[in-house]
Amino acid sequence: MPSSSKKSNAKGKGKFWQKVILFIGGGAFLGTAMLPIIGSLLGGNSTPSEDGTTSQTEIPAAELQALEENLLVVLEREPNNPNALQNLIRVRLELGDLQGVIDPLDKLITLFPEDQVLKDLKVQIEENIVRTNPTVVPVEEGDGLTTESEAMPETPETPDEAESEAEGMPETPETPADE
Repeated sequence: MPSSSKKSNAKGKGKFWQKVILFIGGGAFLGTAMLPIIGSLLGGNSTPSEDGTTSQTEIPAAELQALEENLLVVLEREPNNPNALQNLIRVRLELGDLQGVIDPLDKLITLFPEDQVLKDLKVQIEENIVRTNPTVVPVEEGDGLTTESEAMPETPETPDEAESEAEGMPETPETPADE
């Protein structure tokens, strides 16, 4: 009979440790689930602004220009530094210098030709440049785009001019219709 009491005693110890591990695991699970809620209650500094995003402090233009100059110094030493190119693009976008973004973006596209996001960004920037300043059209050779003067031949403004141009052209022989 003493052997049966040892078995029940061992069973009781096993269940005790099972409950301890279950309690610790459950506490850890609930603690990680509650962590974001507790963090927002204790550090409620970041409140969403009117547009739904958290407000970030804006960097003054003087600091952005100084950062731009520093990035240009880095790019003089390392012209193909992707981090410096990306940061220069970001700084120039924050400064509103869309024309200045094109060159570093082109370098990034040559470094990473498979990155479609960079190509899309360039197209968006060029569209914004055209929208804000329609006299500046960023057309590169071989990209399939033509300027307005290349795409549209000049047409006469009045019917008299059209007749005078038609008089100077050789007549085309009329071909009889197949009967």
